Formats: sequence, structure tokens, C-alpha cells
Amino acid sequence: AIGRIYAPIELWGEHEVTEQMILDRQPTSQLQSMLKGWVAETRKYFVRGSDLIGMTPRWLSTDVKLFIGGGESILKAIEQQSYDVWTRRPIVSKFQKAWLLMRVLLLRK
Repeated sequence: AIGRIYAPIELWGEHEVTEQMILDRQPTSQLQSMLKGWVAETRKYFVRGSDLIGMTPRWLSTDVKLFIGGGESILKAIEQQSYDVWTRRPIVSKFQKAWLLMRVLLLRK
């Protein structure tokens, strides 16, 4: 909506995506395929990043857990709307955010 494209150009060719397709903001099968791969790759980063939790002080590990949990919640929301982020934004509800916070705080080690 503000004229920025966040999808890495390296992904475009793999899925036959063009700049115009992104700018048109229509959930084509190519765009959804690209986003599905991007979500899977991002999830791997969160899994690898979770190793940091045990390497950081307790106060910082809470922030890392919240960051990873929030990111995973967004990825889940994207999946639940069939990888269509062009016609509506994925949203993590206030309830989901509160649940994440409670889980992280209650399970602190």
C-alpha cells in the first residue's frame, strides 16, 4: 500500500513472480507458492533461533521467546488464510498475544 516490496527478489524467479504481480496485490498461485516457501524458510530460522534461549540470561530469554512466538503466530495466520497477504493482512488477536505472554511467563526457567 505504501509502494514497498518486501519479498526478496531471489524468490521471484523460482515461482515465476513479477514485480507487476506483486504490485497488483492479487493472490495468484505464483505469489501464494512464493509465500508458502518463504514461510517455511522463516520457520526454520525461528527453530534455529530458539537455541539462543538457553544461551541468554533469563530476562533476555523471555524477550527471545516472545519474539519467536509472535513470529510463529504470524506465520500460522498467513498459513490459515492460504498464503494470501494481499487482500487482507494476517492478524494475531489480542487474545492470542495475551496467551503467548502468559505461556512464556508461566513457563520461565
